[in-house]
Amino acid sequence: MNLTIRNTDRTVRVEVSDEGSATSVPHVRNEPEAEGGRGLHIISALAKEWGVTHRKSGVTIWCEVSTGDGASDP
Repeated sequence: MNLTIRNTDRTVRVEVSDEGSATSVPHVRNEPEAEGGRGLHIISALAKEWGVTHRKSGVTIWCEVSTGDGASDP
């Protein structure tokens, strides 16, 4: 697994990549008993954008979260 975090003036982009199936499709689930997909439900609620990039060697799930005022930390 690989984690990448990038900070710009207005957003933070987080990418999580692994060697999982490049053809798998992530599911956002709202059911309390669901064994998976709850993390994506949280991401969907908080992120201004999110998505999936499929590669030959696996998959990357990414999201962009607004920092609010456009000011970046020193």
